[in-house]
Amino acid sequence: MNNFTQHTPTEIIFGAGAEAQTAALIKKHGGTKVLIVYGKGSVEKSGLLDKITAQLTAENIPFLKHGGATPNPHLSFARAGVAAAISFGADFILAIGGGSAIDAAKAIAHGTKNPDIDIWKFWLRE
Repeated sequence: MNNFTQHTPTEIIFGAGAEAQTAALIKKHGGTKVLIVYGKGSVEKSGLLDKITAQLTAENIPFLKHGGATPNPHLSFARAGVAAAISFGADFILAIGGGSAIDAAKAIAHGTKNPDIDIWKFWLRE
């Protein structure tokens, strides 16, 4: 077996009312302009999106919403998110919702940070 070191700096905030820390955590991690990625409506219906955007507004953190992530998010949705994030100058991608929003946000974050590499070509390892 080969020796190795793994460093996984993942911070998980969990529990009732944890969403109230969103703006503070964005600031903690250096976010100044946020692209919010979410699905098709449950975060809107539940009021979660409004709670988080109200926090961002109160903390003077500009944001742009990019909603409509579907299960197995479409490449066109991710590419549109990359274009929106770059145009907006987003330096923080925030996924709100479940796996579909998270998957799309990961692709958008990669594409935003690496605008010269098409996200599909990255996934294909071309």
